[in-house]
Amino acid sequence: ILINLRRNEEAIEVLRRAVEINPEDWSSWDNLGRALFNLGKYEEALECFEKALKINPDNHELYYLKGLTLVQLGRIEDAENALNTALRLKPDYTPSLMLKAELLFNEGRYEEALEILNKILVKEPANIEALLIKGLVLSKLNRYEEAIKCCDAILRIDKNNAFAWYNKACFIAKLGRVKETLEYLRKALELDRNLVNIVMKDEDLSPLRSHEEFQRLIRFFKQSHIESESQPT
Repeated sequence: ILINLRRNEEAIEVLRRAVEINPEDWSSWDNLGRALFNLGKYEEALECFEKALKINPDNHELYYLKGLTLVQLGRIEDAENALNTALRLKPDYTPSLMLKAELLFNEGRYEEALEILNKILVKEPANIEALLIKGLVLSKLNRYEEAIKCCDAILRIDKNNAFAWYNKACFIAKLGRVKETLEYLRKALELDRNLVNIVMKDEDLSPLRSHEEFQRLIRFFKQSHIESESQPT
């Protein structure tokens, strides 16, 4: 309960006592690891998950948590090994599949990432995170029309998803459709003005930099962003 309420410091104190009393209770090590992870104490969290795995070595979720923690520590190869074990134990566990797909995407292994994302979407067609990453993967493969369809699928679920509008604008920009790009960029920025800083740096939008309407759009939302930040909370 303490972890669910994000009262991690209190949870850690309670759970440290619990593992002292009963060091063979894997669930206490698990919960202690989660609380430490939430506070960014990844080395300590990893130790807890490894202790839990010594007691409960066939727990797929513990391997997922170990993999997630290793990613935070920059130990990508070790993270992949942990995830492979997690998926061997439970091949359809979505968090493990998602993390594996993200790692493959970051490594440029787009076809492999796409295969995993398609597997997720077969059983969870409304998984917005999977649709977002699939769109990015397809764009890396220059399959822009398919990437746009991923954005449209998200927007049918959540018409106010700023990232879907933004990604759609970027994918359409790749097809040279300037008017639509500007329309969808405006929609994304209306929903999340913080995106203006990303828009100004995104290489996908570089062909629009000299476009007068693009410059007006950036000026307007940049000023609006500055004004919103300067307002007292």
